[in-house]
Amino acid sequence: MIGRCFLVYGELHSNHGILYGTNMCLWNKILLGLIFIAICACFYFSAITLKTHTVWRGKGKQLQADLEKVQTEIHRYRFGQGMPLDEEFQPSVRMLQKTLARLQASRGNHAWFSCPANPGRDGSANVTVEGANELILPKGTRIYAFEESDDELSARYLGQFFVKSVDAGDVTLDPDPVAVRNPRVLKKIAGSTGNWTLYTIMPADSHEAFRKVDEDELADLLPKESLEEFVKDGQVDEKTGKKWERPLRAYDILFELNMAQDILLNDLIMIEASDALSAADNEKLAQEQVAFQEQLKDALVLQREKYEKEHSAILQFNQQTSQTLSRLEARKQSYLKDIKTKAVDIANRDFQMYKNSPPVDTP
Repeated sequence: MIGRCFLVYGELHSNHGILYGTNMCLWNKILLGLIFIAICACFYFSAITLKTHTVWRGKGKQLQADLEKVQTEIHRYRFGQGMPLDEEFQPSVRMLQKTLARLQASRGNHAWFSCPANPGRDGSANVTVEGANELILPKGTRIYAFEESDDELSARYLGQFFVKSVDAGDVTLDPDPVAVRNPRVLKKIAGSTGNWTLYTIMPADSHEAFRKVDEDELADLLPKESLEEFVKDGQVDEKTGKKWERPLRAYDILFELNMAQDILLNDLIMIEASDALSAADNEKLAQEQVAFQEQLKDALVLQREKYEKEHSAILQFNQQTSQTLSRLEARKQSYLKDIKTKAVDIANRDFQMYKNSPPVDTP
């Protein structure tokens, strides 16, 4: 009887342990699965970050190499390379310009007026020049072009050009590659609609050119800041009795300086625009990053709530299990006590029966 009670208790305890162990094993598997998913996500983002750093590091090295190459070319263009007597000598741009100016001055000046021009969008132009041939305009000759006005009194400077080809009076001109970097210069050339005046040497400033023009016409041609000195040119000052002459200007140098300043200013504007665009791109990336962080935060909050619910369910299950174990433990103690009492009663009864039994005669 006692053995059978212990057997029943053992079976109950074993079944409860199997159930508890099965439930705990399931939760452990779920937790391990979630940890594995989190590790995969972290590995994925780490791989993306490493790949991004590798790409940008390679691009940075390539840009640095390109920058050094461009700086070397700029230095060669500005100062030349090698010695003048060497076969591999490469003169600077300034030296080439001076050489071209000397050669052109030695050939003499040519000028053509009222030449029909057809400018292109890239700054090049086809100009009809009567009597032009390859002897007068060899390939590479520098040309100063002016757009004539309707009143034939003023002209607008368009810039320097270089002869590309000459075919029976049809001259193809290429613009100065540095000047056309400026969008305003390119727009001015492409938008030209009048005839052109061409010079192989920049016209020199002179006093006689403006003394024949009256003051009203000068007022239409010149700004107010410069009008007075042109009007006073060649006149005798009543106070001093001396003849006043305005200073003559080298237009080729002034135009070149103005072009360089204009290009520099345009480059600064482009840099500012590029910086503004980069700032806008960075702001957009920052906003996207903030949005991504918000999404990640919301996902983590949901995941946290999920884990909290699971944790609460596990705690509740553990509490219920503990209560069940407490009840079973109480029942076990009650069974043991009852068994012990019954065993003592049985033992006392057997002892009394043995005590009250008649003696057995022994032979």
